[in-house]
Amino acid sequence: MSYNIVHEFIHTFLCYNVDLFVSRLGTRGAGVPEIKSHPFFKDTNWLEIFEKRVKPPYLPECNVVNLEEIKPKAPYRFKFSRQDDCKNYFKDF
Repeated sequence: MSYNIVHEFIHTFLCYNVDLFVSRLGTRGAGVPEIKSHPFFKDTNWLEIFEKRVKPPYLPECNVVNLEEIKPKAPYRFKFSRQDDCKNYFKDF
């Protein structure tokens, strides 16, 4: 795959300039089919992907030993101390 195809795909798909938003890939009126028909995806078999028959090129290892435990900095304090306080808060909801 050529550099130009990859560059053009990334440039048009990730266009963040509001003035150029109408030129973003997928927003020009055709939507998802426009993205799927881009030359970047020319060798992609969308039916096989949909039917989950394609093996991923990379499977990351899930090693939970390397993950640190996430602890909140401070305990969350509820605004209401009793359940009765909530009844009036949502009475017209």
